[in-house]
Amino acid sequence: MQADARCGTTTSATTIAAQQLVYPLRGSSIDIHPNARWQQNGLTVAGGNQLSNPLGLYVDDDETIYIADQLNHRIVEWKLGATNSQVVAGGNGQGIGDHQLSYPQDVIVDNEKDSLIICDGLNNRVVRWSRRNGTSGETIISNIDCLGLTMDENGSLYVVDEGKHEVRRYGREESQGTVVAGGNGSGNRLDQLYRPHYVFVDRDHSVYVSNYGNDRVMKWVEGAKQGIVVACGQGKGNSFTQLSYPQGVVVDQMGTVYVSDGGNGRVMRWSKGTTYGSIIVGGNEKKARFINMAESTTSKTEDGIPSVMTAAQQNSYGEARDVITLRSDVLVPRQLSGNQVLVRVHAASINPIDWKLLNGNMSHVNRYSFPHIPGNDVAGVVVNVGSSVKRLKIGDKVYGNLSGDGGTYAEFVRGNESKFALKPNNLTMIEAAAMPLACETSYQVLFNKASPPIGPGSKVFVCGGATATGWYAIQMAKAVGAHVATTSSQRNFGLLEKLGYKIVQESDETKDDPQQLFVIDYNSKDFGQVLQDKNYDLVYDCVGGEQQWVAAQRILKRGGQFITIAGDDPEASVSLKSALTMGTHIMSRKLGSVFCASHHSYIFHLLHTSHQELDDIRTKYLETGKVKPLIDTVFDWQKDGVEAIYKLYEKSKSGKAQGKLILKIADEQ
Repeated sequence: MQADARCGTTTSATTIAAQQLVYPLRGSSIDIHPNARWQQNGLTVAGGNQLSNPLGLYVDDDETIYIADQLNHRIVEWKLGATNSQVVAGGNGQGIGDHQLSYPQDVIVDNEKDSLIICDGLNNRVVRWSRRNGTSGETIISNIDCLGLTMDENGSLYVVDEGKHEVRRYGREESQGTVVAGGNGSGNRLDQLYRPHYVFVDRDHSVYVSNYGNDRVMKWVEGAKQGIVVACGQGKGNSFTQLSYPQGVVVDQMGTVYVSDGGNGRVMRWSKGTTYGSIIVGGNEKKARFINMAESTTSKTEDGIPSVMTAAQQNSYGEARDVITLRSDVLVPRQLSGNQVLVRVHAASINPIDWKLLNGNMSHVNRYSFPHIPGNDVAGVVVNVGSSVKRLKIGDKVYGNLSGDGGTYAEFVRGNESKFALKPNNLTMIEAAAMPLACETSYQVLFNKASPPIGPGSKVFVCGGATATGWYAIQMAKAVGAHVATTSSQRNFGLLEKLGYKIVQESDETKDDPQQLFVIDYNSKDFGQVLQDKNYDLVYDCVGGEQQWVAAQRILKRGGQFITIAGDDPEASVSLKSALTMGTHIMSRKLGSVFCASHHSYIFHLLHTSHQELDDIRTKYLETGKVKPLIDTVFDWQKDGVEAIYKLYEKSKSGKAQGKLILKIADEQ
């Protein structure tokens, strides 16, 4: 007999409510009395200080427990009554080698071949590992976002692919597999799944799937094109007709569904054909004292902050679809140093620098260790503070930028207090997330780097007015009374009109109307020729390319300034603080070669995030309505899962966005 358990606790113990409850929960002939009762306090049978975030587990014929010890990157075996475990797979550090695992998610036993079958999470593979002193594993399925496993009596393997929202069945020696549930993209139709987690197969080969993203359990009869809802279906909640982030699922001989209701900290039983369930374990304090499904990944600690979270994880350098997964079992960065805060993320945005970091183009100045959580711009709510934090408090709504450290494409992010400022009262979380990097970069150029700072009567030319840094610079410069002109393609004139300006294409400096914006279509005209000898104080380059540098010399006054944030690459973006030493040296040499014969100064500017500047931007420009964000698209990962992140990166990289691109992570409260 074999038993199956699902756990996602970040503690180091696995609990079972009563020793007699070790039933053959993988079997197709589970016989549990309909009025069976469970003890409410669990007994520790594995753990102590030997596990770190245990997830899937399997109980074999002799009641030996096999546990996916996730953060130790190994599978451990725990004999009945033992006080210590034995490593039986992995345990050689995180890695991609045949002898290594990386965040294993689940494990089962194949008794016929006397081996373990393991979901090797971040390696996106399923491996077979011999139980006879096996020192390495054999990859049997590749390129799969595996989360849950099970096997039927014929030896067919069923694997949950969370990323593709499907369950596949693999016969012995079969490499491609057959879709038996889902496979029609993410969604809530009956022929779809959304972030499936675990799977159970009965003796009729019907597949039961815990549909984590849709808060329900579905049954797919063998050969069916769509499933039926067998537990919940009434949306997320904590009533007897609802579930919240269901995890482990098993079904007895009578068709009764037992499901780990993770978000509600309870195990529920749903009799066949009923529309409501009953609580058999937990549910009193939203803490799981689970039987063999242990604590869910959304369990909360005493301060109400979950121990684990959903987050995007970058596993190597490359394109988003190749290297990013969306995981629901990432540890919340709860440990804070004295000057750090923990922020519940509501929205994050993307900047061109983010996909340059993703594909490794910036790895020479900012190399990540993997897995890494991407994202830098953020808006959210402070939920915890370090002992030395004085300026912010729990409950404050904030916005900020992590300066290339990443971490904002997650439900929670930890960062230095200096990276965050109070959110503008007149902006939503989505709007606030569109501001930090681009707006602060332009603020620094106009008022810190420009000498003297831009003010009334200053003449400013912005290369790339339709970029985020460009349109923020236009608004701030006009707000202080500067004369502003810019370049844009004809296609983006409408975008600039959304700022409230009337676009004019003929310059008349004797009639400088603050409600007008002089725009040069760079596809048909060279701004250096159009504005030659017009004595501009500043040319602010947001797009890059030596043609901007050459043209700038023709329009700047003697002693005027050229400031670039993009350098010599037209596709470059705002640079990182970590590029300061090398980047400035290289760019100064290149700019020097162009400006050496001129009487103009030049600066290659790098952003330094400052809460004082974010506060200044908030009070002077945002809350006064003088500067506003432009939003192109909001991508919602609650609705579209990892596909939202893929589309976020792809649209940003396409250069076709007319406004900021936002990743919505949580509803605004």
